[in-house]
Amino acid sequence: MLLYQRLHQGASLADAVSALLFNFPKGDLPGCKRVKDGRVSADTSAYSKARNGLDLGLVVWLADHVFESLSACAGPCWKGRRVDLVDGTTFSLAPSAELRDAFPPPSNQHGPSHWPSLRAVVAHDLSSGLTCRPEYGPAYGEDNECESVLARRLMPRLRPDSVILADGNFGIFIIAFEATDAGHEVLLRLSKPRFEALKREATPAGPGRWDLVWRPSADECKKYPELPGDA
Repeated sequence: MLLYQRLHQGASLADAVSALLFNFPKGDLPGCKRVKDGRVSADTSAYSKARNGLDLGLVVWLADHVFESLSACAGPCWKGRRVDLVDGTTFSLAPSAELRDAFPPPSNQHGPSHWPSLRAVVAHDLSSGLTCRPEYGPAYGEDNECESVLARRLMPRLRPDSVILADGNFGIFIIAFEATDAGHEVLLRLSKPRFEALKREATPAGPGRWDLVWRPSADECKKYPELPGDA
């Protein structure tokens, strides 16, 4: 019923309950006495209560299951490989106290904004547009999470042997290292200072091309102590 609401542009609770009563296959309903006697209520309160009590783990499982099922039908789009486009964005959330605590709003010289702010990183299949379950966290505040942190948490859910395509926010050593260590290949945009620094250490390999063994800087080794010594 949640999927029905989402696929019908935010259908109301009443629409979803009506669909359950009149459109859903009867075999999908539980074999309880109300169903057998044809006395299932059209009131929306039970459905509303059930939605609010839905376990988050079930929602996570369903999102992953839907993505895996659909992506299995989507073929490769480039030289026999799947390509995942990774990018990040921010969302303004409803101004409730609970959301403001979890996702602090941005501040300026006039004080904090009214709207809590959430940062998310998503990976889209380049050929089909399918997206796996995103990673998200606070965009501001003491415990804010940057796009690279979220991308690292997202990476284990990407399909094996994919090409990861991403912009300059992800063009850092730790992203390239963990992606290739997981069996992926990467095509990352680099910031100009990083590109120029790496180019000075590289060997020319034709017009607009260079060969380089990319190793982490001392600062990166200090920031990411989990990197092996020969990374």
